[in-house]
Amino acid sequence: MFKAVTMVYQYLPLDASRREVRLVHLYPFVKFSDPIQCKIVAVSLDDSPEYDAMSYCWGEQSNPVSIKIDDSHLPITANLYEGLRRLRLKKPNGRVLWIDAICINQKSIPERNQQVAIMRDIYQQAGVTFIWLGEAAENSSLAIGLMKKWATFNGEPPESLEQANAFCEKFPAAFKRQSWQALEPFFRRPWWQRVWVIQEYVLAQDVYFLCGPDMIAASSMITTKYLCYWVLMAPLHAVQVFGERVGIILEMLGKLPAEFDVMTELRRQHRQAERTGNNFEVDDVLSIMKQTSSSQATDPRDKIYALLGLAIKKFESLKPDYGKSIAEVYIDFTKMSLSEDGSRILSMAGMGTPSDSPLDLPSWVPDFRSSSFAKTAASYKCSASKSTTPTFEFSSNTILKAQGIASDTIAHCEFTRTHAHSIATMQILLQMALLSERQKYPTGIPWIQALFRTSLYYSATSIYVASELAEKDKGPLLDCIIGFLGYLAIGIVDADSIKDTPLVYNLIMETNARLSELGDIMQKVVELAAGEGDEDWIKRVFDLPDDFGQGSWNLGDEASITARMHRYRTACHLDRHSVNVVLTSKGYIGVAPMNSKAGDEICVLFGCSSPMVIRREREKTLLVGSCFTYGMMDGEIIDELEAGRLQVETFEIT
Repeated sequence: MFKAVTMVYQYLPLDASRREVRLVHLYPFVKFSDPIQCKIVAVSLDDSPEYDAMSYCWGEQSNPVSIKIDDSHLPITANLYEGLRRLRLKKPNGRVLWIDAICINQKSIPERNQQVAIMRDIYQQAGVTFIWLGEAAENSSLAIGLMKKWATFNGEPPESLEQANAFCEKFPAAFKRQSWQALEPFFRRPWWQRVWVIQEYVLAQDVYFLCGPDMIAASSMITTKYLCYWVLMAPLHAVQVFGERVGIILEMLGKLPAEFDVMTELRRQHRQAERTGNNFEVDDVLSIMKQTSSSQATDPRDKIYALLGLAIKKFESLKPDYGKSIAEVYIDFTKMSLSEDGSRILSMAGMGTPSDSPLDLPSWVPDFRSSSFAKTAASYKCSASKSTTPTFEFSSNTILKAQGIASDTIAHCEFTRTHAHSIATMQILLQMALLSERQKYPTGIPWIQALFRTSLYYSATSIYVASELAEKDKGPLLDCIIGFLGYLAIGIVDADSIKDTPLVYNLIMETNARLSELGDIMQKVVELAAGEGDEDWIKRVFDLPDDFGQGSWNLGDEASITARMHRYRTACHLDRHSVNVVLTSKGYIGVAPMNSKAGDEICVLFGCSSPMVIRREREKTLLVGSCFTYGMMDGEIIDELEAGRLQVETFEIT
C-alpha cells in the first residue's frame, strides 16, 4: 500500500537561457491498476536528452485524477491518466516522456510563453511521439485492423481486378462494411479536432497511435488515406479494379477529416526536408489555417500560437504572449501577415459570417475562433488584381487604409444551406440566371458554363483554361463536367427523383421557355442521358479542345455517371458551405459570405487575389468578405481601370 500523499507538486523554475524542459520518468509497475508513480527531472534540450513525447486530447477537466510525483501529487485529466496507463503497458520497466500538462507549469504565463516558443524543438527531438486517442469504442479495433491489412500495399492500390480478388481472398475483411464504417467514429475522435496536434504530428520523428489496447503506426494509417484518395481521383479505374466493392470505399469519401490530409502532406514534406539536410519551414501558413479552420483550441489564442512552430522564420518576431487579449493576438498576427504575406489574409476576414460571441475586432481581421472564417475565400489561383501592389496603411490600430476599385453592386442574394442537395444548388443557380434576363453571361460565355464554374467556386477547377491543363488535370475536369450534366439530367428527365423539391422541375421548365440557350442545352442533356446525341456541343459550351474526353461523354453508362456525379458532388462547394449566391447589377453570378446583402459593393483591392464585398454605412466602410464572381477573377477589373472606365479610390476599412 502506498501511503497517502497530500501535498500538491510544486514546480521549480526552468532556466530559459539553457532551453530547459521537464521530463516525466514513469516508474515500473506490477499490475495495470497500480497507481501511476513518477519523478520529474529538468534537462536542457541542448544536451540532446533521450525521451518520447505524448500527444492527446486533454478531455473533461472537472474530475481530475492524481498521479504520484515522489512525495507529492499532481491532478491530471482522466483521459491523460488512462493514456499513461496504456502507454506504461508497452514498456513495463519504465519510460521517459514529455507531456505538456505535466511538464509545463500551466499556472505560469511566462513559463507557458517560453515553452510554447520551443515546442517545435521538443517534438522534433523526441524519439517517438505516441498519440493517445482514448479507450476502445465503436469498433475501433476493427478500424485499426482494417488499416493494418491495407498497409500491406505500401501506399500502392491494386492494379487489376485479379490482384484485388487475390488480396480479398487473403484478407476477407478488407471490404467488410462493418470495418469500413468503424473508420468514421475512429476519425471523429476529439484528438483529430485539436489545433495543437497538427504541429505535434507533423514534427515528430516517429508516430504511433494508441486506441485502448491497440496500437498502429502512422504509416499504416496513411495507406488507407491514399486508397480513398485514389478512388476519388480515378473513380472509373477503381470500378474496374474493385467492381461493386468500390461502393464501400465511396461511402467513406468525405468522412475522413481534412486535417488528416493536411497533416499527412506536411509530415511528408518535413521528412523529405530532413532526408535532404534542410530545415523544414512551412511557407504558406495561411493555407494551413484555411484547411484546418475547424480545428479547436481551449485557448483561442492557440489558433495562432499552435501553428507558429511550422513557420518560425516568417513570423519570428511574433512571440507567444498569453498576457495579451484574444483580439490583440489576432490583430497583431493579421498586421504581420499583411506585411509578410501581402493581402491574402483579407480573404479570410470580414463580418459576413455571424458569430455567437463576437470579438471586438476590426472587420479586416479574421476571427480565427470560427471554423467559417475561411469558407468563402475564393480559389488561391485567382488573380483579380493582376500584378498590382498592395497599398496598406494603418491610420490607427483598428483602421486599415487600402486602395482599390469599386466595380459592381449586389442586386440579388439567395442563401444556400450547408449539405443542401446538388439539385437544390441547381435551382438557386438557375434562379439567378432567370433574374438576369440575359441570353448570354456578361463575359460572353454560355450560361451553363458560368453556372458550372460558379458551383465549383472554391476549387481551382472553377477557373480552368482547358487548353492549358496538364494531362493529369483533364480527367478531374471531365468527370466534374459529366457529373454536373448528370445532375441536370436527373432534374430534367426523372421528375420522381426531385419530388421533394418540385420547384426545381418547374424552374427548369421555366428556364427552357425563357432562356433559349439553356433550353437547348438541357435538351442535349436529355439526349445524352438516353445514350444518344453529339458530344461536340459540350466541347463548345465548356470551351474544350476537340480531342478532350474523346468518346467519354455518354451519360447512359449508369456506373460511370454515378461515380462522376459523386466526384462532382465532392467538388461542388456550394453543397458544403452556407453562403449566398448573388447576382450583380451588371449581371454577374457570384458566391459571397452569408451575411452579404443587396446593396453591398464588390470591389477589387490592389494586391488581393479575389474580389471583396464591402458595405458602406454611417460614414464607415466594413469588409464583408471575399467573393467569387466569374468574370472578375482574372484581372478583368484592372483591364477596365486601364481602359479608363473605372477609377481608383482609397477605402478606410474599420
